[in-house]
Amino acid sequence: MAFKKSFRNSIKEYLTFTNSERKPILFLIALILISLCAMVYIKFIPENATVDFSHFEKEIDAFEKQITADSILAASLKNKRFNENKSSTENEPLKTYPAFVFNPNNLPDSLWQKLGIRERVIRTIKKYESKGGRFYKKEDLKKIYGFHQEDYERLEAFIVIPPVKKEIKSDSSGAKFHNEFHKPPQTKIVFDLNMVSAVELKTLYGIGDVKANSIVKYRSLLGGFFSKEQLYEAYGIDSALYESIKDYLEVKTKNLRTININTAYEPELRHPYISKQLAVVIVNYRKMHGNFTSVEEIRKLHLINEELYLKLAPYLSVN
Repeated sequence: MAFKKSFRNSIKEYLTFTNSERKPILFLIALILISLCAMVYIKFIPENATVDFSHFEKEIDAFEKQITADSILAASLKNKRFNENKSSTENEPLKTYPAFVFNPNNLPDSLWQKLGIRERVIRTIKKYESKGGRFYKKEDLKKIYGFHQEDYERLEAFIVIPPVKKEIKSDSSGAKFHNEFHKPPQTKIVFDLNMVSAVELKTLYGIGDVKANSIVKYRSLLGGFFSKEQLYEAYGIDSALYESIKDYLEVKTKNLRTININTAYEPELRHPYISKQLAVVIVNYRKMHGNFTSVEEIRKLHLINEELYLKLAPYLSVN
């Protein structure tokens, strides 16, 4: 049964024609029939009779013209598709990658990918490092198999490799000496989170205009940061980005802007940690019980839990 089915499928495949193939075949069949009729006619007509082949010749001319037209149309469609593909390729913008200062030694895979390095090359780098390999100068990257010259030229200006102090060895007398002396690494710049500008923030990896302005705006809404972990609350700051910038930011000054809960009304109580409902509760509590004697007294409000109190307390005052 399988053989018969396969045989039928093979016959069907060879005897099935597309729409574009049927027309020439029909023309060919018509010509064959006309030729057969002509041969029969010629066989039985008198020798001195004159046969008019003009109609037959017109059919042949029409058939040839149709074949030529079909060939021209097929070539035109093929050329059109080629031009469309070429145009879409030429109009496609070149993919660009963000550039940032980095040390190629033990750089995470995710950062290599953001730099535009292919996964195969990243695996080669990691294999090289797993065997004790290390990059001592920028040019060492070019020794990695598959690391393209254009990638090196694109990233060269951003590669920073801190000098490494060589191993201390002992001579025959037991005296220790350094094989080679290196300059100590440059001091890392750490910004005050409550003073840093948007322009300075953009010097950190992963921080562009939007995120820099988001941090500055959120700082203004808060009245200042009392902890750098509050960066998580700013728009666009996720855990990966926080981990990459946290060592370059500190809260050195804590001159926070506070809200006097004994004099402020709903509009003045606007704060990222105070909802509209909580603002109403604070004002109503004060009207019913008098002024707050301490900031800690807001713990009595039913909308205040321990987590919210710890976040909000630094921004409140009673005088």
